Amino acid sequence: MNSFNELHLKTENSFMSEWDWEILIGLIKDELVVPVIGPEMLEVENDEGRLVPYYDLWGLEAGKEAGIETEKFGNMPLLYQVAGHILMDSKSRIRNINRLAVLVDYVVQRKTWSIPQVLEQIVDIKSFPLIVTTSIDHFLDKLMKKSGKPFARIMFAPGGAGSEIDLPSNFNFRQNRALMQLFGATSRCPGTCAVTEDDLIEFSWSLLDREYGPQNFYDYLQGKTVLLLGCNFPDWLGRFFVHALHANRKDVDLWYVSKNDDMGLRSFLERKGGKILSPYSPGVFIAELYDRWLKTLPEVEDVSAAAHSPDFEQNLLEPMKPGAVFISYIREDMESAVKIRSQMETAGIDTWMDSSALQSGDRWEAVIEERIRKASFFVPLISGSLNPDNWGGKRERFFLREWELARHSDSMRMPEDRYIRPLCLDDTTCEASFVRPFSKIHWSYAPGGKLDEAFIQSIREGIRIFRRARS
Repeated sequence: MNSFNELHLKTENSFMSEWDWEILIGLIKDELVVPVIGPEMLEVENDEGRLVPYYDLWGLEAGKEAGIETEKFGNMPLLYQVAGHILMDSKSRIRNINRLAVLVDYVVQRKTWSIPQVLEQIVDIKSFPLIVTTSIDHFLDKLMKKSGKPFARIMFAPGGAGSEIDLPSNFNFRQNRALMQLFGATSRCPGTCAVTEDDLIEFSWSLLDREYGPQNFYDYLQGKTVLLLGCNFPDWLGRFFVHALHANRKDVDLWYVSKNDDMGLRSFLERKGGKILSPYSPGVFIAELYDRWLKTLPEVEDVSAAAHSPDFEQNLLEPMKPGAVFISYIREDMESAVKIRSQMETAGIDTWMDSSALQSGDRWEAVIEERIRKASFFVPLISGSLNPDNWGGKRERFFLREWELARHSDSMRMPEDRYIRPLCLDDTTCEASFVRPFSKIHWSYAPGGKLDEAFIQSIREGIRIFRRARS
């Protein structure tokens, strides 16, 4: 019989075939995979070069602050064990649940901890519209805020209001991402997260509750693949958790990746039709997944030398005047865009546009997003050039990202602001499939790039209202 180390080595080298990877990457690209992050994913390297679970470090810190001795047993993360002992130990300085909440939040959130790289890789995979975590920390929240992209954070809590603990019924995953914390997150207020074994039972039962459970979340899982990453729960909790995810929805595929090879849980997952990758380091798995994911991305399109010149960088980073008009255009319409900008500037209207027609925007996306958010109006130029049939097979253009950001900004403004002002350059109609995002918005027309006075007056008056409201 192979030793555990031999089995572990064999597993990490051969458990995933090329066909398995092909299936998984394809599902991810189609946005059909929901990663569920467990405590096992949260590790940091110690002075000896060994990876130590954060949950064990937090348990040690909590025990030290409470003045009790700590010793881990079994597979349960140390924090859960210590939190339960703190309230029962006569030597503990923490004697009630309110102070325990403050202590755990202090240890987990108020102290400085480095964010695991594996979490950065998961957030960087943009085809994960929804990321779920069973951990009670704030790492993923910080990473998603740092990315600058719109996202919703939902923290489940037993018996909480449905609008706060579940995905909104009208949530638009095409415009936003979501982070869902199924066992809550630490705060100074008790009951906001599962920090003891009793809490874990209560949260698990509530996840199964048909009245108070996150039904919109479960509905979203229909037809999806749930990727359980490092959810190294003990057997009983693993069964609760998987049953909650699966519930009565049979059309949910489960993949389980963990260092823990609990045979009882493995058998349960296999009966649920899950794919078991255990014992398998989730960190190793995500590192390879991320590398394979990067290789599927289209190569960055080369832009002109001007796009890398000092003048280009100065143009992009130059502060935009408050209330300026953001002009969005495709490179093929650059000549018309320049004409339109010139007419607006002559009429006293401040404008901003990327004068190089950058087509690959990761490097500048945060700057572009800020300008769209601060603009008084977003003016997308509409023409037949937007038809993907004319792009020579290329399917990704940066103006589509500008449209997405503008629609998000529009959703945060009053309808009467008419923030998005499509401007059509030719005979393209609103029925054309490639302008569907703006098909129900009133268009103005500028044939050949020539603006009419009514449009200019409307924009000028709108800017006055915009600036007056913010003065």
